[in-house]
Amino acid sequence: MYRTRGVIYRISYEDRSRIAWLRQLPDNRVQLHASGSALPAYVLQASTNLLDWQPVATNILSAAEFDVYDVVPPGSPQRFYRLAE
Repeated sequence: MYRTRGVIYRISYEDRSRIAWLRQLPDNRVQLHASGSALPAYVLQASTNLLDWQPVATNILSAAEFDVYDVVPPGSPQRFYRLAE
């Protein structure tokens, strides 16, 4: 499998993907900007193989747009992200 370090990809299987954008910050965190309705709780999940998803952060929305963060240690495997209600 070909891997490119420092590149972020977004894969969406639905028209209503809630992750608007994401970026790598200088302090090794990943910032994900998302949107949704103002009531449900969303769980940011991460996976290195698209099969085993682990919770990273939970956000109970008080606004339609929000930021969530994940700390990615240097040298860690490539991560994929999704939001689950």
